[in-house]
Amino acid sequence: MGDAHEVYVFRDGVQAVEVLVEDEEDKVNAFLEIVMKRKPENADVEKIDIVEYVGAVMKTESYYRYLTSMQLSRIATYGGIMIEKQEETVEEVKGLKEEFRDYREEFRDYREEFR
Repeated sequence: MGDAHEVYVFRDGVQAVEVLVEDEEDKVNAFLEIVMKRKPENADVEKIDIVEYVGAVMKTESYYRYLTSMQLSRIATYGGIMIEKQEETVEEVKGLKEEFRDYREEFRDYREEFR
Protein backbone atom coordinates (compact mmCIF):
# COMPACT_ATOMS: atom_id res chain seq x y z
CA MET A 1 0.00 0.00 0.00
CA GLY A 2 1.11 3.60 -0.47
CA ASP A 3 1.43 6.05 2.37
CA ALA A 4 -0.70 6.46 5.49
CA HIS A 5 -0.17 8.60 8.58
CA GLU A 6 -2.12 8.75 11.84
CA VAL A 7 -2.47 12.01 13.72
CA TYR A 8 -4.00 12.06 17.20
CA VAL A 9 -6.22 15.08 17.71
CA PHE A 10 -9.15 16.08 19.89
CA ARG A 11 -12.58 16.91 18.53
CA ASP A 12 -14.99 18.41 21.06
CA GLY A 13 -12.82 17.06 23.89
CA VAL A 14 -12.80 13.51 22.52
CA GLN A 15 -9.62 11.90 21.20
CA ALA A 16 -9.77 11.26 17.47
CA VAL A 17 -7.46 9.76 14.89
CA GLU A 18 -6.99 11.28 11.46
CA VAL A 19 -5.49 9.03 8.82
CA LEU A 20 -4.24 10.45 5.55
CA VAL A 21 -3.96 7.82 2.84
CA GLU A 22 -2.59 8.24 -0.65
CA ASP A 23 -2.36 5.44 -3.20
CA GLU A 24 -4.16 4.00 -6.18
CA GLU A 25 -7.95 4.17 -5.81
CA ASP A 26 -8.47 0.40 -5.49
CA LYS A 27 -5.87 0.19 -2.71
CA VAL A 28 -7.39 3.14 -0.87
CA ASN A 29 -10.81 1.50 -1.15
CA ALA A 30 -9.40 -1.78 0.18
CA PHE A 31 -7.89 0.14 3.11
CA LEU A 32 -11.24 1.83 3.82
CA GLU A 33 -13.01 -1.51 3.73
CA ILE A 34 -10.63 -2.91 6.33
CA VAL A 35 -11.05 0.20 8.51
CA MET A 36 -14.84 -0.12 8.43
CA LYS A 37 -14.83 -3.84 9.27
CA ARG A 38 -11.98 -4.20 11.80
CA LYS A 39 -11.72 -1.66 14.59
CA PRO A 40 -9.05 -1.80 17.31
CA GLU A 41 -9.95 -4.38 19.96
CA ASN A 42 -10.44 -2.14 23.01
CA ALA A 43 -11.26 1.09 21.19
CA ASP A 44 -14.57 2.86 21.56
CA VAL A 45 -15.17 3.97 17.97
CA GLU A 46 -18.15 6.31 17.85
CA LYS A 47 -17.98 7.08 14.15
CA ILE A 48 -15.79 6.99 11.08
CA ASP A 49 -15.85 9.97 8.75
CA ILE A 50 -14.34 9.66 5.30
CA VAL A 51 -13.56 12.93 3.56
CA GLU A 52 -11.59 13.78 0.47
CA TYR A 53 -8.26 15.38 1.37
CA VAL A 54 -6.86 17.94 -1.03
CA GLY A 55 -3.12 18.16 -0.63
CA ALA A 56 -0.01 16.07 -0.62
CA VAL A 57 0.58 13.21 1.81
CA MET A 58 4.14 12.84 3.03
CA LYS A 59 5.83 9.58 2.04
CA THR A 60 5.89 7.05 4.87
CA GLU A 61 9.69 6.97 4.90
CA SER A 62 9.87 10.77 5.19
CA TYR A 63 7.25 10.76 7.94
CA TYR A 64 9.20 8.07 9.80
CA ARG A 65 12.38 10.16 9.55
CA TYR A 66 10.48 13.22 10.78
CA LEU A 67 9.10 11.34 13.80
CA THR A 68 12.52 9.85 14.55
CA SER A 69 14.19 13.26 14.46
CA MET A 70 11.50 14.67 16.78
CA GLN A 71 12.09 11.83 19.26
CA LEU A 72 15.86 12.27 19.09
CA SER A 73 15.42 15.99 19.72
CA ARG A 74 13.34 15.24 22.81
CA ILE A 75 15.88 12.70 24.02
CA ALA A 76 18.67 15.27 23.64
CA THR A 77 16.67 17.94 25.48
CA TYR A 78 15.54 15.74 28.35
CA GLY A 79 18.87 13.90 28.45
CA GLY A 80 20.60 17.24 29.03
CA ILE A 81 18.16 18.09 31.82
CA MET A 82 18.73 14.66 33.39
CA ILE A 83 22.51 15.16 33.31
CA GLU A 84 22.08 18.55 35.02
CA LYS A 85 19.91 16.96 37.72
CA GLN A 86 22.42 14.16 38.12
CA GLU A 87 25.24 16.66 38.58
CA GLU A 88 23.15 18.56 41.17
CA THR A 89 22.50 15.29 43.00
CA VAL A 90 26.19 14.37 42.97
CA GLU A 91 27.08 17.77 44.44
CA GLU A 92 24.41 17.33 47.12
CA VAL A 93 25.73 13.87 47.97
CA LYS A 94 29.27 15.29 48.21
CA GLY A 95 27.94 17.91 50.64
CA LEU A 96 26.23 15.23 52.70
CA LYS A 97 29.45 13.25 52.70
CA GLU A 98 31.31 16.24 54.14
CA GLU A 99 28.55 16.75 56.69
CA PHE A 100 28.76 13.09 57.68
CA ARG A 101 32.53 13.42 58.15
CA ASP A 102 31.94 16.38 60.45
CA TYR A 103 29.40 14.38 62.49
CA ARG A 104 31.79 11.45 62.66
CA GLU A 105 34.56 13.67 63.97
CA GLU A 106 32.16 15.19 66.49
CA PHE A 107 31.09 11.69 67.57
CA ARG A 108 34.74 10.67 68.04
CA ASP A 109 35.27 13.70 70.23
CA TYR A 110 32.25 12.78 72.40
CA ARG A 111 33.42 9.20 72.59
CA GLU A 112 36.84 10.33 73.83
CA GLU A 113 35.16 12.53 76.46
CA PHE A 114 33.12 9.62 77.77
CA ARG A 115 36.15 7.35 78.07
